[in-house]
Amino acid sequence: MSENQELVAALDVLARAWREGDWSALAAVLHREVVFRAPGGLQAIQGRDPCLSSYVAFMDQAEVLDFEAGEPVIDLLGDLAMVIQPWSIRYRMGEEVHDEDGSDLYAFRREEGRWQLVWRGATGS
Repeated sequence: MSENQELVAALDVLARAWREGDWSALAAVLHREVVFRAPGGLQAIQGRDPCLSSYVAFMDQAEVLDFEAGEPVIDLLGDLAMVIQPWSIRYRMGEEVHDEDGSDLYAFRREEGRWQLVWRGATGS
């Protein structure tokens, strides 16, 4: 499997695991010191457990009605990979239905023989 294919497989795990509540699969892709940066860049969450908790909290509050991840753009730089992946989501939170689209910006590092997410930033509506 090529490095691009390995990264696409890791992205597929990211896209699937949080929607299915497969927290162990999601944890396996996240680096122990991963950082999630919120849209606008002002707020950050650091560490595998707090980042996992952010997914759990969202899924506890929202019903995902539709999610699509677009084709990723991947730049490989040795053991570092930068990825831009567009997405769209439709979800219900309480009585309100939300439609959002944007892109996730990912930094992956090859460590222990596999690609691990070390940084995620999001843009969106």
